[in-house]
Amino acid sequence: MKKVTITLDDVARASGLSRAQVSRALRGDPGVTVATRAVVEAAAREIGYRPNLAARTLASSHSTSIGIVIGEPLNPFHMLLAQQLDTGLAAIGYDAIVSLRAINDEAVLAESDRLLSMRARGVFLISTPQSDEAVVAFSKTLPCVYLGRQLPNLDVAAVSSDDEDASIRLVRHLIDLGHRRIAHIEGGNKAGARERKTGYRRIMTEMKLPMIEVPGTHDIDSGRVGVEFLLREENRPTAIFADNDLTAIGVINELNRRGIRVPQDISVAGYDDIPASGSETISLTTLRQDPHAHAAAAIQLLTLMLDEPSIEKRSRVIRSELIARRSTAVRRDP
Repeated sequence: MKKVTITLDDVARASGLSRAQVSRALRGDPGVTVATRAVVEAAAREIGYRPNLAARTLASSHSTSIGIVIGEPLNPFHMLLAQQLDTGLAAIGYDAIVSLRAINDEAVLAESDRLLSMRARGVFLISTPQSDEAVVAFSKTLPCVYLGRQLPNLDVAAVSSDDEDASIRLVRHLIDLGHRRIAHIEGGNKAGARERKTGYRRIMTEMKLPMIEVPGTHDIDSGRVGVEFLLREENRPTAIFADNDLTAIGVINELNRRGIRVPQDISVAGYDDIPASGSETISLTTLRQDPHAHAAAAIQLLTLMLDEPSIEKRSRVIRSELIARRSTAVRRDP
């Protein structure tokens, strides 16, 4: 007769609680109330649930593993963040478990079980998952810090740039150079994109300038498509603010291909300051996010949560630095 395997899902149904609550209770998470733990343990005994060795060791306070879930492995800034997190964790005696499987919100949530089985004590989420609901769901399975955007209405620790204010500073820099027709290639639903668009709209409205917004995301192709759209306009912009550096590089590539000079004909600016942006060839004006500062703040928040599980979730906003390079210049009259 085939032996029936009783799983966490069975315990969850028997106890009337979620799978995440059951998992946390059985691994000895100090954030679970005594009453909830008693309900789960009683349900587990009643249906004959027996955790395997890996599950039992999750309760060990000696685990030194911390997960790093990377939202976009092809985004250089995300990889710089992951590298700084790994370095910072190693310096204080932790080992990083790096995940590149976060292709969508469902995949991110599935990673929580894998990280639990590998005895991860906490997790850094680099700009993933994208929906608030998925972020909250993940946070209920493991202590986590989200890096990439502010989460003002969620009980989740976060580290982000001052995206809205930084965008205002960048657009004001372009205005100070004499530009009045400034286009913004947006970042879609990517981390920080909503705040950057808000900053662009605020300063353009304040200065009574026309808003020229182009849909996009955080990749090179969005820059190419954005330029194609903008050049169809009768009155083309004299400056383009791309939502991140990869998009800005795509903008510069397409302008060069068409024989349009940067910055003599059109100025271009980005956001992130990835290594390629400072190269002699690209020399991109951008807003610099300091990966070391972001990683240090995130590690501080997570270790505090691990030491004091009942502590209120905290967030950090880190100021981005405007880096003016040769991709922007004073507007020339046609």
